[in-house]
Order: sequence, then C-alpha cells, then structure tokens
Amino acid sequence: MYEFLAGLFKWILASLVYFFLFHTIQVIRLTGWYGEKANAYLIANDESKIKYELKGNNVIGRGQGCDIVLNNQFVSLRHAVITKNWQGYYIEDLKSSNGTMVNRRFIKKRKKLKDGDIITIGPIKLTYRS
Repeated sequence: MYEFLAGLFKWILASLVYFFLFHTIQVIRLTGWYGEKANAYLIANDESKIKYELKGNNVIGRGQGCDIVLNNQFVSLRHAVITKNWQGYYIEDLKSSNGTMVNRRFIKKRKKLKDGDIITIGPIKLTYRS
C-alpha cells in the first residue's frame, strides 16, 4: 500500500512540475520576456498603408485623446478599444454609432484578434498583424 501511495505521489508531483513549466514557458513566449519582441500592429488598407503599433490599451476613434485617430465622419469619438493581456490582443466596441466589424462580422462583445484579421471601423479597414 505504501509503495502504491508513494508512486502515486511521485506521478502527481511530476505532473504538477511539468504543468507549471509548460505554462511558465507559454507566458514567457507570449509576453516576450526574452530577446527581441515583435509588437503587434494595425496596417491601414488604403493607399497610405499607415502602420499603427499597438501597446497595452489602444483606444481607436476620431477624438484627439485617442491612441489611434481615424479622421472620418463615420468613426465615433471613442469607437473601439484594443487591449492586451497575457493571452493576446482583444478588440471591443465602445458602443459606437456604426459598430465595429472583424472579418465582415459585427462584434457584440470582446473578441480575440488573430493575425490577418480585418477590422472595419466605419469605412476604414485595418489589418491586424502580430
């Protein structure tokens, strides 16, 4: 009985160590705690091809206090926000008049962004790159 419990305990302990190491490596990989980290950015899909580098919180809108200012009458003053956490970047509509679309679908709640997603804010299309 003692040998069975000792073996079970060793198996559980080893599993916990591997689980901890796996998640620690995932956090390091996603947050860029090592070497050069390439930041995510948005690229305007028009002839300007403007590149907007993303930080922690990025408010998108027409207002002067926004991190990414899109000067268009169909863009709300505070239209959408892109936030970052350890899992990646998420976009959320800020109850704008015309809504926010990702890949031609209106978003109702916070949505995780994937590389290559097309964000539409008013008539402006932005490509997300990570």
